[in-house]
Amino acid sequence: MRLHLGLEKTLKENTMSMKSAYRSLYIAIALLAAAIVLHVAMAPRHAAKETHEDVQLLAPDFNAETLGSVVVRNAHGVTTVYRSPEGWRIKEKNDFFAHREDIDTLVFALCSENARTTSLSESLRQEAGFPPQEDGATLELCDLDGNALAVYQLGRLLENHDNTPQKRYILLPDQRTATSQYLFPFADRRAAEWLEKSIPELLAPAAVAMVKNGVPAWQIVFRHNRYQLKTPLPEDQTVSPTAVEQVIKTLQEISIIDVLPEKITLEQSGQAKPVILVVTRKDGLIMFLSFGKTPQGLMTLQMTAETSQQSQQKYADATDTDESDEAAAIRRQALEKAAADFNKRYVKWTFLLKPFSTEVLFPELLKLTEQL
Repeated sequence: MRLHLGLEKTLKENTMSMKSAYRSLYIAIALLAAAIVLHVAMAPRHAAKETHEDVQLLAPDFNAETLGSVVVRNAHGVTTVYRSPEGWRIKEKNDFFAHREDIDTLVFALCSENARTTSLSESLRQEAGFPPQEDGATLELCDLDGNALAVYQLGRLLENHDNTPQKRYILLPDQRTATSQYLFPFADRRAAEWLEKSIPELLAPAAVAMVKNGVPAWQIVFRHNRYQLKTPLPEDQTVSPTAVEQVIKTLQEISIIDVLPEKITLEQSGQAKPVILVVTRKDGLIMFLSFGKTPQGLMTLQMTAETSQQSQQKYADATDTDESDEAAAIRRQALEKAAADFNKRYVKWTFLLKPFSTEVLFPELLKLTEQL
C-alpha cells in the first residue's frame, strides 16, 4: 500500500514537471513567433531605407542656352555667375568675366551625373545636413529671366573608404535625398575661383619692351622663329642664356587670382613709378601692362591697348610694308576694333596676380635688366 502511494506521488511530481517544461516551451515558442512577426513587420521599412535609385540631375536634352545664371550660396557668401552678351560674368567680382569652361563643366555634370537617391529617416536626414548646416551650400540655376530652373541643397560630405570617390549628400528639387560626386565642388567655391584667370592676348607676342621713364630699357622681338634681344648692350654687359626665354614664358603664364572692387591709383599701390611692359601682338596691337603692388605687397596689373601711330613708332618693332592704302585702312580698322575689344574686357579692372609668377619681370626683384 505504501509502495503504491509512493509511486503515485512520484508520478504526480513528474507530471507537474512535464507541464512546467511544456509551459516554458510554449512561452519560448510564443516569444520566437513574436520576434519573427516583428522582424517581418519591420523588414519592409528597412528595405525601403536601403533602396537606391540612380537619377539624372537634369534631363539629357537640357538646353544650356536657356541657362541665364548660377547662384551659389555657401560659407564664403553668395556668388552670382550670369550670362551677358559678351560672355559669362561674376556679379560679386565687379562683373569681370568668368571662365567659360567652368560653366560648361557644371552643365555637363548636371546633365550626365547619375545621383543616387536614398530614403533617409529623420535622424539620418539631419545627419546628412538637412536643413543645411554651416558647411552646407545651395546651388540655384535660373533662366534668362531670372526664374529658378532648379535648386539643389548640399549637405555634409560622406566618408570615403578604400579610395572611393568623395561624395556629398544633396537634396533634390523634389525633396528626395541623393548623393552627388561631381556637383558639390562647384557649390563649395569662392567667387574668385570662377574668374577667367588667363590672358590669351599675351600668349604669342611679336615684341616686348620694358619702359623706364617713358624710354624703352630693352626690347625683345620674335625673329627667325625665336625671341631675341634687340636693344644693343654695353660692352660690359652679357645676356643670360635663358633670360629672354624666361621673360616671354613668364609673360605667357601670368595668372589672375582676384579682381579688386575698383581700379587703384598709383598712390594707393604704393609705387609712384610702376613697371610698364609694352607688348606688341603679331597683328600690331599695342598693349600696355602696368605692374604695381598693393600696400600688402601683392602684385597688381592694369592693362590698356591702343593703335596710335605714335605708339607703333615708339614701341613696336615696326617695319616698312608695301601694302596699299586700301589694305592699310582695312588693317587699321581691324586694329581699332581689336583695341576696343581689349579695353572693353580689361581696362576697367585692377587684377591681383598669382604670387611668384611675375617676379622675373621686376628688375628691382631679380635685376633682370642687369642680366639683359
